[in-house]
Amino acid sequence: MIRHRIRPTDTLEGISVQHGIGISDLKRLNRLWQPNEMATRKFLYIPLRMCLPRFTVASIAHVNMQYKEELRR
Repeated sequence: MIRHRIRPTDTLEGISVQHGIGISDLKRLNRLWQPNEMATRKFLYIPLRMCLPRFTVASIAHVNMQYKEELRR
């Protein structure tokens, strides 16, 4: 089990890409039912068996950029 410490700049999408786990799985496993619940947490737990090999920094940046664009809409 990975214990990911949440930083103020973290997004579910970025954590998902970083660890190679689906966003829906990440939400379900950490019982994140409401959109803003991650802000009240210090850690997210990620089972190793659900992780894929790490992606590149560029792919994480791309996902974060898409998320920020959605927030502006």
